[in-house]
Amino acid sequence: LIVLDTPISFGHEEHDPVSLIFGMSAVDKDTHVENIRNLTGALSTPNMMDLLREAQTAEQACQLLNSIKE
Repeated sequence: LIVLDTPISFGHEEHDPVSLIFGMSAVDKDTHVENIRNLTGALSTPNMMDLLREAQTAEQACQLLNSIKE
């Protein structure tokens, strides 16, 4: 997870500006799909994106993302 100090606009009317960038890797395609599903679920949690932007450490961000269980 990268939190940008200065958000970037990419020209998208609804999703700009971008301030959170996620990178992922997985050992296989099934794990990759599961990771995307889990991230999507976490990000749809009310206020999650604001909480991630406000996290002061990587550990805080990980705790936030790991706190969401399906």
